[in-house]
Amino acid sequence: MASSRGMSVGTRVLVDSLYLASVRYVGPVTNHTGIYLGVECDDPSRGRHNGTVDGTTYFTCVTHPSAVNAASLVRPKKVIRIISVLEAVVARYRCTDPADQEGALAPAPASDDENTQAQSLSDQDSQNMHVLTSSEQQVPVDFVGRDEVARRFDDVAALRGAFVPDANVGYACEPPGSLAAAAPNLAELDASGGLFSDWWVDVTPIAAELVRLETLNVSRAPLMHVPTPAPMTAPTFATLRVLVLNTCPRVTWCGARAICASCPQLEELHLCANGWSTLQLDGGEELAPHTGVRVLNLDDNALSDWNDVAVQAHAAFPHLVRLSANGNQFASVAPFQQGCLASLESLLVGRNALADWACLDALDTYPKLEEARLSDNPWGGAPATVARSAAVARISRLARLNGSTVRTSERRDAEMRYARAVSRELAEMVASGTVKDADAALAAAATSHPRYAALCAAHDLDPRAFASDAAAAAAGGGGVGALAAELMALRFTCVSARAGETRPFEKRLPASTSLHKVKAMCRKMFRLEADADLRLFAKAPGQPVPEPLAHADDDEDLRGAGLLEGSEILVDETE
Repeated sequence: MASSRGMSVGTRVLVDSLYLASVRYVGPVTNHTGIYLGVECDDPSRGRHNGTVDGTTYFTCVTHPSAVNAASLVRPKKVIRIISVLEAVVARYRCTDPADQEGALAPAPASDDENTQAQSLSDQDSQNMHVLTSSEQQVPVDFVGRDEVARRFDDVAALRGAFVPDANVGYACEPPGSLAAAAPNLAELDASGGLFSDWWVDVTPIAAELVRLETLNVSRAPLMHVPTPAPMTAPTFATLRVLVLNTCPRVTWCGARAICASCPQLEELHLCANGWSTLQLDGGEELAPHTGVRVLNLDDNALSDWNDVAVQAHAAFPHLVRLSANGNQFASVAPFQQGCLASLESLLVGRNALADWACLDALDTYPKLEEARLSDNPWGGAPATVARSAAVARISRLARLNGSTVRTSERRDAEMRYARAVSRELAEMVASGTVKDADAALAAAATSHPRYAALCAAHDLDPRAFASDAAAAAAGGGGVGALAAELMALRFTCVSARAGETRPFEKRLPASTSLHKVKAMCRKMFRLEADADLRLFAKAPGQPVPEPLAHADDDEDLRGAGLLEGSEILVDETE
């Protein structure tokens, strides 16, 4: 059989980096020099003829025999050969004799510096080497050299995981059964950046080969589509638990659900950055729910309708425990609807457009919600510390927020601060005549601040204390006197290079103290210039990194700026 640069009849190729095709002819073309490849395009409209040019038939199309524009003649340099999963795995991991394997990836010789560094690492006590996970758990690190890596993975049959991204992978193997024979123990496969065309034709045969496969990543497959409904003869991924289909723009929500139906043990589904603006099914198809999926990742799409996502996600996966939708376009979150996402324990909606504090009250209605990510949302321009405090106070079961644990002391302080802020708001409503009396104010609070009464009861606060403050304000008493007297213990540290050595100090200030007065006090205590322009940074108890009070106005008080009891304020001078 004729061949050119590894090309032969039947070889799968990517033409001009744009479309997929199969080689049907390798050889000369009349009136042209050199070798040409005759290809049949997967898309029958992408070619220029049917295999016959100027009266000469070079080949006939197999997949689209009646199409008039399914074929093309191209130079070999215009195509990229698509390889099988088996070829990619062998090339990457069987490095003992690369001369026996065309295209195998042999390890490059190590430089003297690399050898020295490897020896230095191997001499260290491995018990003291570790990395920290997102939950701050220590995981030991095992440093191994190039020779050790080659020894461990020399035998492909022993592989449990294979990492072959961007390797031009487009199908399982040829002949059938060869991948199963070579890598029978493979449980994890990363073939992201592959050149798969049709999920059922190119990807599902992997299921018949890798019968122990538990994790499959075929992300960044821009040409892959998922025809629906699924063919009756499609193989089943019987053991697959985790499927990653990120950045696959031709995969639809309907197609993703059809794939899930062929993965009965699936638990995690990742569908990030696919450009989706809705999860509505195509043409109203009826698909059975998958009761095994517990984790759904929809990060970095273009979803904006919370009800659409909640209803469709629940219809597809009624036992969903974790929903990640960071980096979308949600402006609001609707309250819990009976039976919809009733099992949800974790909701990640960072980097959206949430600005209304009522979203926090809506999240509190989800009966099992214990974890949330709400960072990088507008929240009306409030500082991050204010947004975190509000979320902790208004979502009653929250145990983890933005990746960190909500401690008992943080919850107590946040809830008391929030209850007192609501009390001040109600006092102002009564004093200004917005509502006629205290009963009307409490009725309004039941809607706008549904946790107010429960928080007052939990922290032994009088829910009607605002009435006397409102009466004092109406009589010219100057506002909420009892609340204005609330003291907050703070520590002040000067970090300005121009200030020299200064000693930190601690002070108890009324929570109603403005930042303008705080800056004036700091100029005096740290002996700074009277006109020095100061920048304040706040570090809450247990918070490792201080945050600038960049959004806080100088007329704002300590409480409004998001400062907590026991916080440290770092004082710096602007250049």
